Amino acid sequence: MGLQTKRLLLRAWKESDAEALYKYARNPNVGLIAGWTPHTSVENSREIIKVAFSAPETYAVVLKETGEAIGCVGIMVVRSEVKSADMADNECEVGYWIGEPYWGQGLIPEAVNELLRYAFEDLGKTIVWCAYYDGNEKSKRVQEKCGFVYSHTEDNKPVPLLNEVRTEHFTKISQQEWRTTSLVAMKEVDVHKKQQNMKEKSIISHQADGQTFLEVLSEKQFIGCVQDALDLIGEFFGQYYDGIIIHEHNISPHFFELKTRLAGDILQKFSNYRLRLAIVGDWSKYTSHSLAAFIVESNRGRMVNFATSTEEAVALLSRFK
Repeated sequence: MGLQTKRLLLRAWKESDAEALYKYARNPNVGLIAGWTPHTSVENSREIIKVAFSAPETYAVVLKETGEAIGCVGIMVVRSEVKSADMADNECEVGYWIGEPYWGQGLIPEAVNELLRYAFEDLGKTIVWCAYYDGNEKSKRVQEKCGFVYSHTEDNKPVPLLNEVRTEHFTKISQQEWRTTSLVAMKEVDVHKKQQNMKEKSIISHQADGQTFLEVLSEKQFIGCVQDALDLIGEFFGQYYDGIIIHEHNISPHFFELKTRLAGDILQKFSNYRLRLAIVGDWSKYTSHSLAAFIVESNRGRMVNFATSTEEAVALLSRFK
C-alpha cells in the first residue's frame, strides 16, 4: 500500500530505487548518526532493498515533484527484527532518515505525521515510540515537532550495525495526545486556511429535484491527499447542500492510479460524512481497465459518481434523495 502527504508519496521500495538510494545513503553524515554504515555501491543498496527494506511497513520517501526516493521511513512492531523500543502488542515504533540535500525542509516531520495518522487511525495503535542517539539534535527536533514527549534514556545501548554502544533517548506519543495535538494545530490554522482556500475557489449552486449541489471551480489542484479531502469537507461545514461537484484537474493524478489506494482513502472520507460527490472529467483518455470498471460500478451507486459534464453530474447526483 502507499501513503501520501502534500509533497510526498510513501510507498514500498523497488529494486529500481537502488541508484537513488545509493546516492543519498552513501553519505556518512546520514547513516552513521542513525546507527548504520554508509552504503558502498548501487549493488549494496539494491541488496538492502531486497533484504532489509522489504520488511512490512517500510516505505521509500518519494518526492512527488521528481518521483525520486530521497529517504526512508518505517513502522516497527513488537515482532519486528529491527527495533529499539521495548513495547507492547498495541504499540509501535517509527524510524526515519532523509538525504542531506533535503534536510531542514520539513519533509521528515511531514512523513512522520502521516505515519502517526496511519498508526493510530488505521492500525489502531495506542502508543507510538521513537528514539534518537545522543547528539542527534536533528532527529530530536523532528520528534518534538511531531508531538513526541521524552520518556527515558538507556545507556550502553548496542548498535549492531556499527558494533558499538551508545546512549539512546526514547520518546513516545499516545493516541489521545496525538488527537489533542492534531486538534489544537487544526484550530490554529483552520480559520486562516479556510479563508485562503475559499479565495482560490468559486462556488456555483445547482438545483435539481429540490436538491442543491455545489460545484467547486478552481484552476488549481486542491486534493492531493486525504487531509485535503477533509479540508474541502470542512470548508463547506454548516452550509446546506446535498452534494459536491469537483473537476478532474483539481485532483492529484495519483488518485486515478487505483493501485496507490488514494482514491479509496479519499472517497471513504466523503462516505464517512455521508456526502455525495461527483467528479467531472474526460474519462476516455484513461486506458486502465480497473479504473473503467471502478467508474462504472461507482455510477451505479449514490455516493460517488463520475461524469463528463456538469449537467451529467447534477443528473447523476439528483437520482437519489
